[in-house]
Amino acid sequence: MFQEYMEKLVESVTTKEFSEEVIKAKKEYFSNVGEIFEDDKYFENRMVSFTEWYCFDRISEQYQKSPLEHFIDTNMLIWSKQKLDIYTEFLKNIHSVFYVNKIKKDEVVIQDMSDSKKFTISMNQSNLIFHKKDIFEARLIPFKEEYYFSGSFCFHPNQIYRKIKKKLKEKSNNQTEKMKFLFLLSSMSLKLERSRNINYKDIYKI
Repeated sequence: MFQEYMEKLVESVTTKEFSEEVIKAKKEYFSNVGEIFEDDKYFENRMVSFTEWYCFDRISEQYQKSPLEHFIDTNMLIWSKQKLDIYTEFLKNIHSVFYVNKIKKDEVVIQDMSDSKKFTISMNQSNLIFHKKDIFEARLIPFKEEYYFSGSFCFHPNQIYRKIKKKLKEKSNNQTEKMKFLFLLSSMSLKLERSRNINYKDIYKI
């Protein structure tokens, strides 16, 4: 059910009407996180990450609001209350770096490293196998009183837990600065993926 709402959002804000915005957004996004290629191991995941950033975070030059906000504004008078409430809740999404605090039978307990808030997420939402102390960038979407992973993940070395946490706490009150830091981490992760013979310390200089 959740995935259907996500797919409808993406489909609606990537139509021909938004083609120029999408092209500009891709240039903007990949200039920050690094250019990717189809033979990259995590190509599809990074394209999903771009799409999520475009839908939830980027302010449209044409409409001066995010595609999600525009989607809501143009449909709020024709949607049912339930549908409107669901997409309005989407506005409260949480994009951050998370730490795996505990693994349960069918759930994973994660902690937002920017404010230490914990979330319990169903393991059925993802094909990923999480391990305790994993550190990863992701986006949580509230949906019917639960939180769901939006779909993209970017993992980082858990050895730099303290450095990432410190930086995130410093930037948590400034969304622009926080986003710049997430871009930086993503670009470092991409470099590490392509340079397995290089120590993470030579890349993650934060």
